[in-house]
Amino acid sequence: MKAKRIIIRILQSLLITFMVLFTVAGIALRFYPPMDFRFYLDEGENAAVYSYRGKSDNITLPTKFLWKDVVAVKSFSFSGQNIKHIIVPDGITELNEAAFGKCITLESVTLPKRLKKIGNGLFCECEKLKEVKIPDDWTSIPDYTFIGCESLEEMVIPEGVKTIGVGAFENCYSLKKVTLPESLEVIDAMAFNGCEKLETIELPKNLKVIGDYAFKSCSGLREITFPDSLESVKTGAFQSSGITSVHMENNKIKIDSIAFSDCDKLHAVYITSAGEYDINSLAFSDNYKEGLLVDEPKFYFDGKGIDFYKFAAFERQGNVHITNEDTTDTTEYTDTTDHETDKDFSETSLYKMNHIS
Repeated sequence: MKAKRIIIRILQSLLITFMVLFTVAGIALRFYPPMDFRFYLDEGENAAVYSYRGKSDNITLPTKFLWKDVVAVKSFSFSGQNIKHIIVPDGITELNEAAFGKCITLESVTLPKRLKKIGNGLFCECEKLKEVKIPDDWTSIPDYTFIGCESLEEMVIPEGVKTIGVGAFENCYSLKKVTLPESLEVIDAMAFNGCEKLETIELPKNLKVIGDYAFKSCSGLREITFPDSLESVKTGAFQSSGITSVHMENNKIKIDSIAFSDCDKLHAVYITSAGEYDINSLAFSDNYKEGLLVDEPKFYFDGKGIDFYKFAAFERQGNVHITNEDTTDTTEYTDTTDHETDKDFSETSLYKMNHIS
């Protein structure tokens, strides 16, 4: 009987020992994550991931190292790594410049709900990236965030984002659909430059600025409608795009040089309200290529006293028809512009203007 009690006590001691070991092991795994990751320790209570040396192509970033919280991913930490899927857990609040840049095998990313800092070029040149959900707390898409993400097909930008940065989606060749939030105010320079499969994009009601070359070479883009809020279309914004028609519904807008130049398919520009229109030099130049268009370009104005032409605004446009959509108006005005001194319609044949009096 005594021997039996001794055996039972030994077994109980072993069980307690194993329980302690498992507990310690669990704590160790929490505070001492696999050494596939390298960490930067600051002088405070936090740590940051600065590189990865593991072999797995499906990783979840750690949230603890030693006694410190892992709150950041340093610049270029995963650059060039052969990773397919990354989960960035809640608790990490900073993703620095190009943290996941040039991960050419990366296909999907899960981002935390809250981020305090997002560096430029976060996913630059991730050629196979197909899926990423932008968290709801972002107020901007930083410069070059998705530049060169050739496999990205669709993007929903959440409400609250006010700015799409420089080159944010540049050369996303497969991008077909982008949903923009009503909060958006600025589409910055080259934001969608080279997105040749982008077919439609609905500009939100609070948009104010379309930056330089923002939609250049978007050959799949067709019809565009400017909201009332739009104030400026910058240089080359739609240059060499597939635009077929433009609708301007606002009362005041500035269109900079070559904004719509070399748009071979452009055949109609509709201005549906009277106001101050400032169309600058070469804004609609080089659009008409004989033999490529079924109809020559037409500009439809529905307003009073439109006087906005600048130097060579319609140069090499072909025959510019300026008409009014109101068929009840029969008043005709013949072009009296002295083309020797005013080149607004250089190399065009402006021959009729209908005007609401």
